[in-house]
Amino acid sequence: MTIAMQTISILTLCFVLLFTVSVSGQNDEGQRFIAALSFLQSNKEVKKEIRKTFPRKLRSKKECQQYIVDSLVRFIPIYFFEGQVKPQKLKLYDRFIKDDGLFKEEYGFEPYVSENLSVISGNKTSKLILTFSKPTNNFILADILSKDLYVGGHKHGITLQMLLLFSKEGKVVEVFFSKTMYN
Repeated sequence: MTIAMQTISILTLCFVLLFTVSVSGQNDEGQRFIAALSFLQSNKEVKKEIRKTFPRKLRSKKECQQYIVDSLVRFIPIYFFEGQVKPQKLKLYDRFIKDDGLFKEEYGFEPYVSENLSVISGNKTSKLILTFSKPTNNFILADILSKDLYVGGHKHGITLQMLLLFSKEGKVVEVFFSKTMYN
């Protein structure tokens, strides 16, 4: 990785951290997106899972921290996490995790552009894209997938899905992973 790329990564992380401080007056959704981005940039377990999921896309360990942040927020199903996390932790009834139709009926939404995510583009040369779902209760769902397989807003190929669990203070306290294949 060149010094310029390292500098861009460091500057991006600094921007996210500084932006986190400046969002104190923003809505809860914006704070959750920023907290999630900050967590994803710094958590070793997340970096390890990204490297395991996309070994051919990443030439170095530093590249797993670089991704394009999609400003389009879209629904991400939760049923991939059944058995990994107790519904009580998510402040959900068990049936919402087991039945994706019920979850979508209750928490589904039309895709929309987030102003909070629009200001954070990430590394445009990255081979990975990060997408978010709308925060629900005390968690948020996110996908990381290959830029090559994200065509016209449609997901194809392997995706690393993450469920990020927040504390009452709005910090990410736990993360769960699932690998999914989209056709």
